[in-house]
Amino acid sequence: MELLAFMRGGLVACCWVAALFFFRFFRSTSDRLFLFFAASFGVFSLNWLMLALLRVPQESRHLVFLLRLLAFGLILAAIWDKNRRESRLRPKPRSRLVLVLPTRAAQGRTRE
Repeated sequence: MELLAFMRGGLVACCWVAALFFFRFFRSTSDRLFLFFAASFGVFSLNWLMLALLRVPQESRHLVFLLRLLAFGLILAAIWDKNRRESRLRPKPRSRLVLVLPTRAAQGRTRE
């Protein structure tokens, strides 16, 4: 049982490292996707920490795994948010019937 708690402690540390990396990427790019991922890895670490320290009986472990469900929900929300924002920022396709007027540089070349 002690080895299992030690391994779960390693998982907690790895999740915190991943959360800190994603938070650093968020600070350098200001992209909310990285913030959502940092939060989800923080929740994953809480899940592993609770399993390691609380010694939850097998019958009530489903309550601890609700944290894992929350973390996966954060990842899905991050993907949805990223796709929603990019679709708003993407320029709409122009109609093929748009009249293109010649520029002054093109007019000067045709006069010569």
